[in-house]
Amino acid sequence: MDYNIQQKEAISHMQGPMLVLAGPGCGKTAVITGRIKNLIENGVSPSSILVVTFTRAAAAEMKERFLRLNGSGNEKVSFGTFHGIFYRILKEEYHLSSENILGEDVKFSFIKNVLLKNYEEGCFENELTAGMIREISYIKGNGISSENYYSTTVPNDLFKKIFSEYRRWTRENRKLDFDDITTAVYQLMAENRPILEKWQMERAKCRFLPICPDDRTLWRGTLFPAGRAAGRVTAKLPRSSGPFVEDFAQNGRKCPQGIMRQMDLC
Repeated sequence: MDYNIQQKEAISHMQGPMLVLAGPGCGKTAVITGRIKNLIENGVSPSSILVVTFTRAAAAEMKERFLRLNGSGNEKVSFGTFHGIFYRILKEEYHLSSENILGEDVKFSFIKNVLLKNYEEGCFENELTAGMIREISYIKGNGISSENYYSTTVPNDLFKKIFSEYRRWTRENRKLDFDDITTAVYQLMAENRPILEKWQMERAKCRFLPICPDDRTLWRGTLFPAGRAAGRVTAKLPRSSGPFVEDFAQNGRKCPQGIMRQMDLC
């Protein structure tokens, strides 16, 4: 494949974190796959490379394009979504199984039933339940205490009560929803330095974030703090990802190599 000057520079960059900013059609995915190929050719173990995206379909497509470019023998490069990778970590470190994962339909049904028991104005219970779930996901994903959050869906006291009952029920039944998976990994990495170092330095020494449309604090702070740990971090972002760009720039200066590169492909 023929690369332009900016793409070649991004692919050949070897030391320190790098930020790639580009619009649609500028070859971001081609740069990611080409950069992985270059790292492996320069001695990086495929098993230490982790590529993250937000959907299973995107992860599958990225893996297919990489294998098509590199051929067989590089299957040890890991591709997956945030939740998929976090589940893999919990499965390995806590022996978690699929039975511990709470289905979205069960989650919806539980919150809806608690809502109907406590809220007389529940004529739009499906819409209210969906709103509650969005808000619960928001505060979990950003590490916000329910005591410091004000609901826009239901009265605040009711929101806190339902949220408290939901958390109690999930704990008693040893269930984790998708947001709990993120929180559990965040706490694991924060409280267990050896496990953090194992995943950052051995299992995910080279970390790729193909796209970042969601600026959730815990997602960014679990395995992928740009520059806060040794290793090569490549973030491939749309131009609108302002908060992540600012965070990347600030923390990139703290990386051990003292190098932070920002590439604009277009």
